[in-house]
Amino acid sequence: MTAYREIAARAEEARMKGRPVPALEREQRRLERAIRSRTLHMRGEAHGDDSRFDVGRLLERLGDGVRLVELAVVDGRVQVLLCGQGRVRRFEAGLLAAAETEAEHVQAGLRRLAHPGAQARLPLVEAAGRRLEELLLGPAAAHLGDGPVVIVPPGRLHRVPWALLPSLRERVVSVSPSASSWLRARETRPPRGGRQVLVRGPGLATGGAEVTRLADRYRGATVLEHSDATVPRVLAELDGAGLAHIAAHGTFRTDGP
Repeated sequence: MTAYREIAARAEEARMKGRPVPALEREQRRLERAIRSRTLHMRGEAHGDDSRFDVGRLLERLGDGVRLVELAVVDGRVQVLLCGQGRVRRFEAGLLAAAETEAEHVQAGLRRLAHPGAQARLPLVEAAGRRLEELLLGPAAAHLGDGPVVIVPPGRLHRVPWALLPSLRERVVSVSPSASSWLRARETRPPRGGRQVLVRGPGLATGGAEVTRLADRYRGATVLEHSDATVPRVLAELDGAGLAHIAAHGTFRTDGP
């Protein structure tokens, strides 16, 4: 991963300077393939005495107020598994290909809204959000209740702006890589000590101004910025932290290592 990060950083720097980077891009793709291959062949760790997922324990943790929505794809169509209120229900939604296309349109629309004078496009983005909800949630949207919702999407749908979907707009929404990950996080005790970590990345339009305000609030927090905000250092500080805030740019890649 260290070699990959170095190559990716060099390639990005060259692009910003307008220089061609075919050799660096080839090496970056080679490293990505190697990392993906190694990751896919790694043996997972079973948590607890039984490696089978305990649906009953999940439903108990969800209680009556929280819904967990896991999206699966069968024969190209999205299947919605709605967990909550002591049971699991399945609903059929739209085609995955159509949902991916609509999600791309929504993201493009949201980017345009960031520019001055683009408010007139808001109804178009909201309409796209309604279409996206029909494709991704289908009839399950009417059974979400009024409480928080946990979304567990497949990798190709992690970039969906879930808060744009009408049924999710006015509630607490979180996204988890899997139901087991959410359950494990819920059952993990918070680390002792309550250590805080604040990270300010480069190239922010706001300069990461909120980091300064948070540092004033959490006087004993570890603040990483400039040359201190390296990947190894940040990861080391995050391990065991009770609270972490990262101000940085990021791009989600479903195929990224």
